[in-house]
Amino acid sequence: MESNLNDEVARGKIDPVIGREAEIKRVIEIISRRTKNNPVLIGEPGVGQFESRIQSLLKKIKESDGNAILFIDEVHQLVGMGRNSGGGAMDAANILKPMMARGEIKVIGATTLNEYREYIEKDAALERRMQKIIVNEPNKQEALTIMRGLKEKWELFHGVKISDAALVAAVSLADRYVSDKFLPDKAIDLVDEACAKIKEEIEDSKNKLERLQAEGAYEKASLLLYVTIPQLENKLKSREERVKDNEYAMLKDSVTEEEIAEVLSKATSIPVRKLLQGDKNKLSSIRDELHASVKGQNEAIETVASAVLRGRAGINDPNRPIGSFLFMGPTGVGKTEVAKTLARVLFDSEKAMVRVDMSEYMEKSSISKLIGAPPGYVGYESAGQLTEQVRRKPYSIVLFDEIDKAHPDVLNILLQVLDDGVLTDSQGRKVNFKNTIIIMTSNLGAQLILDRKKDQASELLASTLRPEFLNRIDEIVVFNALNEGVLIQIVNKLFEELTHRLGHQEIFVEFREEVKERIRRNGYDPQYGARPFKRYIQKHVENLLAERIITGELEKDKRYSMFINAQGDLDLSLAAKN
Repeated sequence: MESNLNDEVARGKIDPVIGREAEIKRVIEIISRRTKNNPVLIGEPGVGQFESRIQSLLKKIKESDGNAILFIDEVHQLVGMGRNSGGGAMDAANILKPMMARGEIKVIGATTLNEYREYIEKDAALERRMQKIIVNEPNKQEALTIMRGLKEKWELFHGVKISDAALVAAVSLADRYVSDKFLPDKAIDLVDEACAKIKEEIEDSKNKLERLQAEGAYEKASLLLYVTIPQLENKLKSREERVKDNEYAMLKDSVTEEEIAEVLSKATSIPVRKLLQGDKNKLSSIRDELHASVKGQNEAIETVASAVLRGRAGINDPNRPIGSFLFMGPTGVGKTEVAKTLARVLFDSEKAMVRVDMSEYMEKSSISKLIGAPPGYVGYESAGQLTEQVRRKPYSIVLFDEIDKAHPDVLNILLQVLDDGVLTDSQGRKVNFKNTIIIMTSNLGAQLILDRKKDQASELLASTLRPEFLNRIDEIVVFNALNEGVLIQIVNKLFEELTHRLGHQEIFVEFREEVKERIRRNGYDPQYGARPFKRYIQKHVENLLAERIITGELEKDKRYSMFINAQGDLDLSLAAKN
């Protein structure tokens, strides 16, 4: 099936080309040559090639008198096309090559770089007859120019208006948060869907109004007619006052940067307030959140919070991760808890964390587990454990636990992440780490830290990990051993969390100080930090509570007190009802 592109352009069926003057000039130069006048446009999908597909070319090629220019999208598919039809048939590329060599037909092809390498470059005769033109991804300013050129098309199609601020937001947000597509395609997707969303909201309300009027529900219909629909249709009018660019402040648009952010939020699961500038208040409270979750690590928290704020404020290099940290300290002092808190504050969920246990990467061959097996090896089809997780969750905390246990060659691949914010997997895909926070933990020198010998612990770290690796880390953070006062704070925090969980079941229990003191005294182990507290509370406190709840001795909406009885055991008694 073929299409007359000249006719489609004349009828306005094809969007105009905005920019790309250099590439267009190069195409004209090549097709004007006497020989080898067949340009092929090469680039990543979504950066400017046309999307129409030509399924059958052979008949029109034979009938062509040499005056036509044939455009073939997905030109690599010519290689092998028709070969499997039986009867010794040649593929389409082999039929085209003699005609191209004799100058009987001029062909413009389009394909991606990977497919060009995989198909065209392997056919030396075909490659020789085609001239490469690399179509690179446009920068943000060029993409914005393209978007402004297409704006009228979207407005006519969707019946809505689009603010210039929305176009700017689409380009900037897509560039920052969408890592698996290319400009302008990913920005176009955001604007197109935002327009469809506004149009659908208005149409849905109008349809609902018509149904209510038909059913005689005049009161509800009036509410829609005089409240809901005006709110939707005038939603942007109140927002236009916030548009900073006076040139566009008078436009009565219907799609703003907020609609763009809402569409992107659905695709990435990042809250809208984070995509715009509404997360400043939350970022300003990051220290309070960390102090509330992690006790006794004031110096470490200040270091981490300052570095994260620098990254989110845009002061740091935008081509690197938001921040990279190496946490040193004994087990159970709050290193992992800091990572969880950062995930909750910055990405709204503790699940936004990719955790890699580096004790599983002690062999050189284990590199393939991180980024995938190389071509020709078993497991090549399977994705790498690190690259695939970050590709699926590009906005996350990446936690490398016990980094000192990994093989040195495994650490070498992380240099690319720390330096450039990208990691190339075994299939050649670049995985974006620029929206992640890299946290590495190490128990090196744990005993030295317990003995208050931080300098010696740092020297041990420097002698274990390579200087070029340590130099790429933003901050090396040493966590303190836990003192008596900190242990009391941790125990109180654990009981507050338990009280909160019981409150969800409308069961109210007061834990006396003698109970907390027993937990603090018997549940702490210097070698394991605060983690044994949780196990001790589970075994001695939560088990008792669970037994009483199951037997019905603990009833809802009643208050109880946990104490140590005369036999020295934990027990519960009924307190006065509120």
